[in-house]
Amino acid sequence: MKRDIIFALIFLAIGFAIGFWTGTKNALAPLVTVENVQDEEQSSSQSEEMSNKIDTNALTVVSFVQDWLDYEATISLKNNTDKTISYFTATIIYKDMKGNILDYQEINQNISIAPKMAKSFKIEAFGQDNDYAYYSSEKYKPNKNRVFKIEFKLNSYK
Repeated sequence: MKRDIIFALIFLAIGFAIGFWTGTKNALAPLVTVENVQDEEQSSSQSEEMSNKIDTNALTVVSFVQDWLDYEATISLKNNTDKTISYFTATIIYKDMKGNILDYQEINQNISIAPKMAKSFKIEAFGQDNDYAYYSSEKYKPNKNRVFKIEFKLNSYK
């Protein structure tokens, strides 16, 4: 009987050792895989960064119109490249006349702008509920402190 117990303990010890060794081996395998995935992701993000370096002057603002009662603003952008731009993302930063940031708006447009040409389109107006108007508005401005300028930042285009 003692012999059976000893064999059982030996088999348990061998089984435990094999299980521990294979469990440790399998536990280490994902770490190597994760590191490789991270390297691939890092390499991929670096190549994306390289391809995402864009000409920030590819699109520039030609005109911006928003009077104090407008619910929408009209912006006109010029394509300064030699290729048609069919989509872009940008940030419009609204500033007071002293240059203080009031707000910003992210825009993305599926719009075709031919090379060296300009295109106008509508976007949501800024501060309409507070009677804001673009500083060069031609209509009556109720309050000179409620005028703004914009800064246009091109984020991406294709």
